Amino acid sequence: MQIKRNYSQLIIWSLSLAVVLGGCGGGTISGDSFDGKVYSVVNAGTLTFSTTEITGTGSLVFASPLTATENSFRPSFTLQDGGKLKLTLYGSNTLTTGISVEFSRNGSVLSVSLKTDSQNQDVSSKFTGIDASTTMTFQVDAHNGESPAHILIWDSSITNFAEDNALLNSEDSGFNAPGKGTGTFWGLTLESATVTAVTLGAAKFED
Repeated sequence: MQIKRNYSQLIIWSLSLAVVLGGCGGGTISGDSFDGKVYSVVNAGTLTFSTTEITGTGSLVFASPLTATENSFRPSFTLQDGGKLKLTLYGSNTLTTGISVEFSRNGSVLSVSLKTDSQNQDVSSKFTGIDASTTMTFQVDAHNGESPAHILIWDSSITNFAEDNALLNSEDSGFNAPGKGTGTFWGLTLESATVTAVTLGAAKFED
């Protein structure tokens, strides 16, 4: 009788676990870490992960929400020809409703856009001369307390983070961001891309 009771309890426990895991939805993986930051997978796609590299196609959101309206982000990445990397900031935990910076490669040409869910602002003319076939690192400031968000992007060599040194200052005429984020999460969407680092810190430029 005790064996039957224990066996029945095991079946109930197994079914309960299946329900819990099924409720996570879409193969979501959580609790793993990249570059010291815990993340959850939004779309696993073809992504492969280690603590120092994410490569392939898919998306992930970092577990800790943003607590300040101004932050700075520093992604390091490479793109295959035709590849893209989208850095989504101040969005939902599924990377919607945010303000995004998208980098894409065509040969050696780099294209860059500022995006919301429904709008796009092409700012590629600010990034001419950058070889998109190489490893790229940018410092990205996002000031989401403003409307639209104020986005500044500097080359990796810059240490004096002034507006005049920025590759992109979205407050320049004709380059306004198409909106702002309405959430507190941030993450990455990769398409034939490899990310080797992404840091989060205080805004480099103060308005």
